[in-house]
Amino acid sequence: MEIECKTPYEEEVRKHSKCFGGFFNAHAHIDRAFTFDDEFYSKKNKSVSEIEKSSLKEKQKLVWALHKGSAFEEGCIEERMRKVLKDSLEKFGIKRIDSAIDVTYNTGLLVWNIALKLKEEYREKGLQFNIGVYNVSGFKDKYKVPKEEVSKVGERFKLFEEAAERADFIVALSEKDNNKIHPTHIGEIQHNVYMLELGLRLGKPVHFHVGQANNPNDRGADLLFEAMKQVYEYRNRLPESKYPRNFLIHDISAANYNEEDFEKHCKNIKKFNLGVISCPTAGLSMNQNRAISAPIHNSLARVWDYAVKGIPVFFGTDNINDVFVPSSTPDMYDEIVHVSNILRFYDPRILAKVACGVELDNFDRQKIRDTLMI
Repeated sequence: MEIECKTPYEEEVRKHSKCFGGFFNAHAHIDRAFTFDDEFYSKKNKSVSEIEKSSLKEKQKLVWALHKGSAFEEGCIEERMRKVLKDSLEKFGIKRIDSAIDVTYNTGLLVWNIALKLKEEYREKGLQFNIGVYNVSGFKDKYKVPKEEVSKVGERFKLFEEAAERADFIVALSEKDNNKIHPTHIGEIQHNVYMLELGLRLGKPVHFHVGQANNPNDRGADLLFEAMKQVYEYRNRLPESKYPRNFLIHDISAANYNEEDFEKHCKNIKKFNLGVISCPTAGLSMNQNRAISAPIHNSLARVWDYAVKGIPVFFGTDNINDVFVPSSTPDMYDEIVHVSNILRFYDPRILAKVACGVELDNFDRQKIRDTLMI
């Protein structure tokens, strides 16, 4: 299907995307796509207009209500996911999607098995659909729960690891295990250690949600770096050349850092062989705390600063038409529009190259430096 472009600029970007093999959506949650509808939250007796005003943490808690409603009945799950995949391939020129898939005690392996089926179906149609196991609820510590709940804790780890064995990647959200907020959970560092060890054991990359608060006091990335030291240097004694490639998702809070701290952050990203996945629409949509003071910046990772330092950068859509980001779409061109305007860099070839998951070369990096005076 030929895409009807709205501007000559869009035509130019899409022309380049074809040359680079098609767009790559590096981060999505397609199992929750198209759930911005009151009927899916009927068990909570709340409208989506009420929920969308909630904080990120409150919305994360409400995922359980979504899981228990009609949105996560088998037919609805498949219909919604199939629509994202079909439109991505046929309407938007996307050739690869990496999506987190919820695997929790609420969902079991229901969504996971549907995703596996669609993965094979769309591979034959020319769309690479990679699936990552994701537990948005976090993990409890068996030593901190009542005796009657210990077996359930073990079952949840077992469920997650069963899916991880068949996953293309693993998705982490350490903030859900902050044991100052959730006293019975394993803690943020232990969450990261667990994910890193699992990734090493299975030979799977791990995608870490970090820096979503856009807050200079948010040092979730530093906790991850500390866990990486433990796992790679102390427990497994890996040389840096053997560190596996993992990814940071969002990483917005580091944009608040002063230049000295930001440089340290970049050095750690390079040291631990990390790439950065930025989701411009989601970043732009995040609530901003006006009580916080920080160096002026936009609600997005400093992706071009990363790029000129040789750190791999990618774009994703993140949530699609759900309570997290109601007005988002599966179209990667929308992400290019937002990142180009937010960070004031408009080179259509380089933007298309990043949005297609193609590595930048020295010529590209120099063009970014010259344009943005980095």
